[in-house]
Amino acid sequence: MLSPIKIGGRSTLFLVFMALFVPTSYVQIKASFLVLSCSIALIGLLQNRLFLNKESFYSVFVITTIALLYSLWGVYNSAAGAIRVLTVYYIWPWVYLLLSIYLTSEQALESLFKIMVLALIFVVFYSFLYLGYEAGIVPSFLYFELDQGQKIGFYSGYVEYDLYSISSLLFLVPLAIHYFYLKIKIHDSKNIFSWVLLILLSLLLVLLTGRRAVLLIFMLMPFLMLSSSIILGGIKNITLKMRQLYTSPLSYLLVSIIFVVSFMLLNKTGISLEKVWLMFSDGFNFESGKSTSERTLQFHSLINTWLNGSVLFGAGNGSATDVVRSVEFSWAYELTYVYLLFSTGIVGVLFYCAWFGYGLLRLRIVLQKRPDLKIYVLPMVTGVFGLALGAASNPYFGKFDYLWIIMLPHLLAGGLQYQRRAV
Repeated sequence: MLSPIKIGGRSTLFLVFMALFVPTSYVQIKASFLVLSCSIALIGLLQNRLFLNKESFYSVFVITTIALLYSLWGVYNSAAGAIRVLTVYYIWPWVYLLLSIYLTSEQALESLFKIMVLALIFVVFYSFLYLGYEAGIVPSFLYFELDQGQKIGFYSGYVEYDLYSISSLLFLVPLAIHYFYLKIKIHDSKNIFSWVLLILLSLLLVLLTGRRAVLLIFMLMPFLMLSSSIILGGIKNITLKMRQLYTSPLSYLLVSIIFVVSFMLLNKTGISLEKVWLMFSDGFNFESGKSTSERTLQFHSLINTWLNGSVLFGAGNGSATDVVRSVEFSWAYELTYVYLLFSTGIVGVLFYCAWFGYGLLRLRIVLQKRPDLKIYVLPMVTGVFGLALGAASNPYFGKFDYLWIIMLPHLLAGGLQYQRRAV
């Protein structure tokens, strides 16, 4: 019989799985598991059976206090969403902190990593199931419809589809590729064929999304992997086998083979890489494309309003300009970091960058004591970087399903200190 703490931990893992596999939708189911996990966590804290890291507590206290002050600044400036955004900027960080205490149990990091990989497997499976159904390859009795905002377009030379879970690829694909990269170099051949298949299907799916942000992050993968490794202790602090990963010609040969096989699969399906590239590069032409031109309008409106207002402190949380995407949520802009500059000013941007950087520093210190955990942590941080880049043109951090990812360095740093044995 499972103990209440194990029930809470597994409930949290299932919540993470749902957040990545079916983001945005099935709110009531997620809310049920959230209440269960939080309730058990609170009881565990009161009974001293679970532990909350003080440094993590203070880091969340600081960021939520700043968020509260910026919301009050927004109220002072008559911002329409100043109070409503407190759910995102004030309440959710405390909820994530409470859930992070389940990381203090043995093998918690390994379980969290496995649930992330499982989410990627489900995203890939369902995406191809949907694509096959729409293409007439998968019979209707095999297809089951989830609430994922399905849309698809078949064009000459390429396919473009839309599912809510595409956003999860920004986090999950970099995570999986970096782990696979490490796995090969340390000569871990367990389930190697399954990993090769998962990586190939993930890369193929990245190209089929038609999302420029996803394609761009895939192109920046080597930079993201190297950045996470250097920041979290440097290459010289990783074990010898992991260190050889970055200098071995075999690693680069493997990457080249994956590229070639992926391109061969694309050619077999009739996908034109030239047209995919033209579609991708067109996204950086500010004079063309509906979505691009809308973001251009937002950019100029946010920057100009910021320059004409408080450059240091911004307009406050929940503020909006004369260009809005939604009448109901006038403060919801796609350009996350430009909006951050507009709403919090230079002081706010510097604070949030410093807060995130401090989380990475905390994680680096923990990994110096527990280098055995790097095999899981490095890929996770690479995934964080991937989603952070994608958020530049999409408001991912305004959602419960993704905000926790940008807080992951702080949450991991607090929980992993209590693990009593190597994963």
